[in-house]
Amino acid sequence: MQSMLTLETLHIEGDFYTMTWRDWDDFRSKYDSSVNIDNFTYRMKLWGIYEVIGTLYRSELLDMKSLFSRARPQVYFLRRLC
Repeated sequence: MQSMLTLETLHIEGDFYTMTWRDWDDFRSKYDSSVNIDNFTYRMKLWGIYEVIGTLYRSELLDMKSLFSRARPQVYFLRRLC
């Protein structure tokens, strides 16, 4: 949870929120790992955090109320994806 609240992670999430593309080819030309290695590392960092949160939640070691109170912006983002 702590790694979700670092300045670096918040900047990465902000960059993801502002990504725009017209179609799949446009997305790949801007953000694919083969042309934008930084985007790949950012995705892996965030997905790793989200994977840990999901595992804790599924194992009932973390409840949604606690998660929401600590990481409200990230929870909104996750709910948008689901």
